[in-house]
Amino acid sequence: MTARPNSPDPSLRLPLAPRAERFADQGALLAAVVASSAEAIYTVTHDGRITSWNPGATRLYGYEEVQLLGQSIAVLAEPAEAERWLATLATLRTPQPAAHLEAVHRTREGHAIDVWLTLSPVQAADGAPAVVAVIARDITARRLEEEQFRLALEANPLGLLLVDAAGRIRMMNGTAERLFGYPREELLDEPIDRLLPAAMREAHAAARSRYREVPTPRVMHERAGLVALDRSGREFPVEVALTPLITRRGPMVLATVRDVTELRAAEAREAATRRELQRSNQELTTFAYVASHDLQEPLRMVASYSRLLIERYGGRLDERGEKYLGYVRDGAERMQQLVSSLLALSRVDTRARPFRAVDAGLVLSRVRNDLMARVLATGATVHWARLPVVLADEVQLGQVFLNLLGNALKFVAERTPVIEVTAVPDPVGWRFRVTDNGIGMEPEFAADAFQLFRRLHARDSFEGSGIGLALVKRIVERHGGTIGVDSRLGEGSSFWFTLPGVAAS
Repeated sequence: MTARPNSPDPSLRLPLAPRAERFADQGALLAAVVASSAEAIYTVTHDGRITSWNPGATRLYGYEEVQLLGQSIAVLAEPAEAERWLATLATLRTPQPAAHLEAVHRTREGHAIDVWLTLSPVQAADGAPAVVAVIARDITARRLEEEQFRLALEANPLGLLLVDAAGRIRMMNGTAERLFGYPREELLDEPIDRLLPAAMREAHAAARSRYREVPTPRVMHERAGLVALDRSGREFPVEVALTPLITRRGPMVLATVRDVTELRAAEAREAATRRELQRSNQELTTFAYVASHDLQEPLRMVASYSRLLIERYGGRLDERGEKYLGYVRDGAERMQQLVSSLLALSRVDTRARPFRAVDAGLVLSRVRNDLMARVLATGATVHWARLPVVLADEVQLGQVFLNLLGNALKFVAERTPVIEVTAVPDPVGWRFRVTDNGIGMEPEFAADAFQLFRRLHARDSFEGSGIGLALVKRIVERHGGTIGVDSRLGEGSSFWFTLPGVAAS
């Protein structure tokens, strides 16, 4: 009798006993693999009874195998979780692919753990009822990180949108919801263009295409004309930062959106305030100039006629009359000095010259020569090393040196005056110092020294209008520099100021 086509080769048939032994060996091997696995592996019936339990499960849950065999899975989960688990088990039959379930279980100590369950239906070879093999992985740490990330995401004061390569929104935070007025479920999977005015969408598509070619982090300011559209149809200015990301779902872009409506309004208010302040300052400068100029002539008349009265009629007046007339003359002369100083202060801006390269050493040399009479009278020594070339108004730089050297020659102590002028490189250019060994001042009064009409000494001790240092400060600030003083009473002062340099070499 011939064998049928496709019938099994009789030589491949194994006796029943060896086959049973082979299955037994395989079963023992599988049992050993499960027992040695670091994963938590156990089996349950379709009605939720635990039938096996490996050491990995003991490490995860804290229960020994003997404690759980035959027990309901309800031991491992809250009632609601157990019901959901049982419902899933009831649907699993062989042959069927594994199912996955995320759940919150409890350990023997009562601690909640997040687990990822892989449920695989298994049919025993000996015809025993099918069971479900469960592999439980502890994802508590991952869930904690995700929760922390979610909280940080939601707490971010800026709107965050995750956009895929097709331009569709895949994620957004609560700030973005409030910013655009949409609940997130209404925007997820929607095109990002929905948040743009219609007039901008074509240009935005081209910009997105260019960005995909060179995806680098960048910030797009609202000054570039960026405008967004909220649910009500309101357009508002925004600033957007783009960050390219590589995810398992492909390349995406994280857009950080900031509503700059209030910022723009604040900038507009600030600009208006600056314009008003500039106008007011210009008016004050003009007023000071006009007032000072117009006061010059009557003051000259008062001072001149006071001197004439003293010269021609001084002998006819009694002592008191001469004293009073002297007060008039001194007051007029002080007023002339004050008006001249105010006029100089107003001219810092009204008579300013363009900045150019100026040799500070030559300017200082001329100023020293102008003050030579006072230098000789006090026996002072004025010295300096080579000074740099700076960008300055030459006349105004001369006024700075004139005032600082003049003060050093005025406020002298009971010793020979020594004045030193130095300059060292500074981030803005050069830092100058005019240092003396005069009477100095208390450090707490240093800032007051530059205030208009502020005098730190009595008028009968040292003459002056109280405007000189205010004038110096105005000039230095016009040049974009800063000024200050280091001083100690009885030890002298060191006035410093900065100026932009032509070359700091």
